[in-house]
Parts: sequence; C-alpha cells; structure tokens
Amino acid sequence: MFMKIRSYEPTIWDKFLLFSISIAPAHAGIAISIVIFSCFAIVLFVIKNGGLKPSPQAKLVVIIFIIYFFYFYMHGAWIGGSFMAPYESMKGNLPLLFIAVLCLIMSSKNFSDLSSVQVGRWATRALFLSVCFVVIVYLILVYLPVFRTDIFSQMWHDGVGDRLKFYSKNALMFGNMFAVLGFMALIGFENKTTFEKIYAVFGLLTALIIVGFWVESRGAILTSALLLILTFWYVRPKIKNVFLLLIFTLSVCFALYSNFSSVALKIDQTVLRYSNGFSSATDDSAQDKDTSVVHRITIYKLGIRAISELPFKGYGYQNRFEAISPYLESNFISRYAHLHNAFINHWVAGGILGLLIFLIFLFSPLALVSFFGKCSRDSIFFACTITISLTGIGMTTEVLGHYVHSTFYGLLICAVALITANEQLATEID
Repeated sequence: MFMKIRSYEPTIWDKFLLFSISIAPAHAGIAISIVIFSCFAIVLFVIKNGGLKPSPQAKLVVIIFIIYFFYFYMHGAWIGGSFMAPYESMKGNLPLLFIAVLCLIMSSKNFSDLSSVQVGRWATRALFLSVCFVVIVYLILVYLPVFRTDIFSQMWHDGVGDRLKFYSKNALMFGNMFAVLGFMALIGFENKTTFEKIYAVFGLLTALIIVGFWVESRGAILTSALLLILTFWYVRPKIKNVFLLLIFTLSVCFALYSNFSSVALKIDQTVLRYSNGFSSATDDSAQDKDTSVVHRITIYKLGIRAISELPFKGYGYQNRFEAISPYLESNFISRYAHLHNAFINHWVAGGILGLLIFLIFLFSPLALVSFFGKCSRDSIFFACTITISLTGIGMTTEVLGHYVHSTFYGLLICAVALITANEQLATEID
C-alpha cells in the first residue's frame, strides 16, 4: 500500500526549481543561474524574517553532496600537491554545492509545497515545448538558410539536422537527460486525467524516438530499456491504455518509414550505427569497427589495470585519464579527459573510498524514499528513475564532473528530498 498525495499549489520557489529542471537538459547554464539567484534571494529573506527549519531529507542531501565534492577536491589537491590542482576538473561539480544550499533552505515548510504530481506535469510540458522548438528551428534553418547562425547551429553535433544535442556538452549527455525527462512525464500517473495520461505517454514515446533516431544516444536507449521495465510496474493499473497508445505510435512510425524515403534512410542509418556498435563490442572480428566503442573498451580495460596498481589511494580527480596514459599504445588518439565509465572514473580518481562515496550519491534518491517513513508510489518511481538512469548512463560515460549533468541530477535529487519531506509532513498532519 502506498500513500496518495494531493497536488499542492507550488510556491514561487517550487516553480523556479521546476523550471530549472525542465530546461536543464537543453540549457543547464540558465538552470544553474536560476538556482544561484534563488539561493541568494531566499537567504536574504531568511536573514530578514528567520524561521528556517530544514527537513532531515534535505540535511541528508546536503551531507552527501558536500562529502562528494570536498572528498574528491581535497583528495585531488593532496595527490597533486596543490590546492588548485583539481580545480579545472572539479569545477563542473560546483552546481552541487549551490543546489545543496537551495535544498536546505527550501525544505522549510514556508518555502516549498512541491509534490511529485507537479514534477510530472512540468516534465511533460518541457518535453513538448523542447520538441516544438527544435522542429521549428530545424524547418526554418532548412528552408530559410539565411537565418543560419552559430547560436542555432550549435544545437546539433555536426551541422543542422545532425545528431541533436541542444545546448548541452554533447549528444550523449543530452540524450540521457531528455530520455529521463520523458519518463518523468509519467509521474503522478494515477492522478492525471485521461487526456493527461495520453499526453504523458505520448510525450515519453516522442522522447524515446527523438533520442533513438535523432540524438542517436546508444547509452540512453540501453538505460531506457531498464526504465521501461520500471515503467510497466508503475503504470500497470492502466497498462491497457498505455499499450493502445504504444501500438498507435508504432503504427504512425511504420507509416512514416514506408512512405517517406528520407525518414526511412535516417532510420536505416541509425539502426546500422547501433548494429555496428553492438558488433564492435561483442565481436573482435567485426569488419566495420565503431571507433567510439573500441576506444571505450580499451580505456575500460586500462582503467581496471590502473585500479589494480593503486586500488586504495587513487590517482586524483584531475588524473582520471592520465592514470592510464602509461599503458596506452602510441597510436591511440587521446581526446578524452575521463574514462567514460562513472564507476571506473571514481575508483581511479579517489580509490575504493571514492567509489563508495559515488555509490552513496548514486543511491541517495532511494535512501530518501526508504528511510523517512511512508512515501507515495509516485515519489518511489521518481527516485528509482534517477538511480537507474545514473547507473545505466554511468556505464558508458561520466555522470558527474561536468556542470550539465551535475546540475540536472543535483536538481532531481533536491526535488525528491523536498517531495518526500512534504509527503512526510502531510502524513503527520493527517
């Protein structure tokens, strides 16, 4: 049995947080700017009026975020022999500190009435607004090339219409975050109207199609497969409606594939890319090797070798890739700054303790819904989505270390802390 949660009216600070989450996959810089502004604004309000009483959930998030940041920073400074040695590599994690402050001060009853239902609604709107924006910009740039400028061309990996990355660091990071936003659209499923349920499911399917065939993020698609299993558990009371919409969407996709040669060509190219990636990872004798996959396998193996040399001490956060440099062949094209696996990254960077601290961060959303009383089915689905996403995408790239991912996942964990605190408060009142 799960508690049912009413959709409370969000405060102005909740709206700032929800807006930041909504735009973070595409505009992480703006999102963190809003977070910093909110921190200063609420701190000034607290200084003037007082009355701040942080929740236990927020305190836990603050402790985890601060331990994560300062352990890897101070450890890197110790290894590098200088306080500034890890600065360049660690500055991408600075958003975690601002988000920790925001979570601490928003967890007071006066500053947040955030509920999981609101998160789902905002995620759905963000999905469709992002899709509409991308499609409109794409059509304008294709048919009116006079408007082609760097600010719009940067939305794609390599020219207009190529792999979509929006204004994130790369397509892989954007694809992962956009897919997560798609699953978040389902949050509050039982409390949605019939139209909202159709709207949310169609939003998820749209997100997965875009991630699969426009972003072409293989890591995000593999992670989405795990999240779909979780989704079937979450929506099973209404699974019939979901399947009907799924069949309809697949029928539309098949019709597009059958009748539009350009769409069919794009799908064929994408499928071939996925196939080459899989064969490159599993078959050493494959003819058309995917360089990206081959390089990842190489650095994974060398990362494990580096760990075996210093399993407890680590090499420092700033030396994640340099740790394997002595083992690289001379013809290896070194264009990486990390080892493209979050677990190997953190073990190489901070030793076995560094890996443990990362795992605590990874499972912090589940801790928030497990250790603080009865939670709703919605908040459990939200927390599981975050942890599975971090785990899945962490197998193929770095989930922290860059402000884009740090901002997005930091905000999501902050939201779970606020939601679970409000749910606990509602239970105590009832």
